[in-house]
Amino acid sequence: MKPFTAILIGTVWPEPRSSAAGFRDQNLLEMLRMRPGARIILASPSKENDFAQEWLTDGYEIVPIEANDSGFDAWIAEVCPDLVIFDRFIMEEQFGWRVREQCPAALRVVDNQDLHFLRRGRMAGLEVDDECLLREIASYLRSDLTLVISHYEFDLLKGKYDIPDRYLMHLPFTYENPAERVQGLKAFGERSGFMMIGNFRHQPNLDAFYYLKNEVWPEIRKLKPDAKIDIFGAYPPKDISQCHSPQDGFFVRGPVEDHHAQFQSHRVSLAPLRIGAGIKGKISDSWFNGTPVITTSIGAEGMVECDSDFPGIIANDSQTFAENAVGVYENDRLWSIYSSSGLRILKSEYGFKKHAQRFWERIEFHRMNIDKLRKEGLMGRILWHSRQQSTKYFSKWIEAKNANVELSDISPNGNLTSDNCKSDLNL
Repeated sequence: MKPFTAILIGTVWPEPRSSAAGFRDQNLLEMLRMRPGARIILASPSKENDFAQEWLTDGYEIVPIEANDSGFDAWIAEVCPDLVIFDRFIMEEQFGWRVREQCPAALRVVDNQDLHFLRRGRMAGLEVDDECLLREIASYLRSDLTLVISHYEFDLLKGKYDIPDRYLMHLPFTYENPAERVQGLKAFGERSGFMMIGNFRHQPNLDAFYYLKNEVWPEIRKLKPDAKIDIFGAYPPKDISQCHSPQDGFFVRGPVEDHHAQFQSHRVSLAPLRIGAGIKGKISDSWFNGTPVITTSIGAEGMVECDSDFPGIIANDSQTFAENAVGVYENDRLWSIYSSSGLRILKSEYGFKKHAQRFWERIEFHRMNIDKLRKEGLMGRILWHSRQQSTKYFSKWIEAKNANVELSDISPNGNLTSDNCKSDLNL
């Protein structure tokens, strides 16, 4: 009998030690591996690297794939998966139609990571990025299910954008046995220094770094002249590294092998995010290690089901941020309250076993009812109509162009996608 086969198509090879996105992919792969005898494949159009090899040694199959290449069609047809998860909607745009054509019975699931149209809009000083909004919502409606990482974004998709429940499932980051973390964690007096962490390829982290360096940290040093902070994060650009300033107590450390050890050795975590979306791994990792966190409204957004339950301090101006950071840092009782409340939220809302069970229950429900659900999904059917498949035909156009085939044989009625989609599609 053919084993249950699941494929995760990643935008890049996941880096769980370097980014929250990589940690998210690790969560999903661990959930997939819970199924006895399952065949789990990790595929990506990104250039194969050391991270890909690490997943291979962990027991997963690793398959490099090409964007805009019909060779993917032959491969996916041969594998004949039961489930395909697309890491971000841009992977669904590129490969979703190929999976649908070659393996119509396969369940197609998008993991949203965050709402790109919300993050990109905020980066541009707008409410949303309209072009990205249309593409992203279309991707969710074409798919059988979308995993939404944030409470806030789940409510936004369901309420403001009227996406039916059958298309959505809230699924946050997850942690193994968070209730047991209290044992062995360092106490207030065993820790010292502030810390901040974030992958510097992520624009919200770059913005947070400069906000911290230029506005928040000077205020902290006024209140506590001997304060020190360690900045951790993969891929720091040269101008970030040049901000290393021991005389100001400001230490740019770069990538770190064991970020949990750093959280446990530092007393307070700072997450001064002003733009972004989704939920923030730097905050949930703080909770996991019993480290109180000071953040902003953007940082706290979507992290807990009820905003009033957020187990940390929210401050949106540099002076208030600094005052609270120093206040928690110097107050053992206050520090202990936030340390324990973070662990409590992690236990109640982020446990791996609970969410893994929910994940598989939802997957099995969709597999058993897939024909009915697809028939009821009128908007999804409309989006699969041939005249709406610009992504498919643009991909075929690229493939034909690369092969020097006559383009008119590929693109019906000149129905090509707009130029501003090329950067995401031509990977």
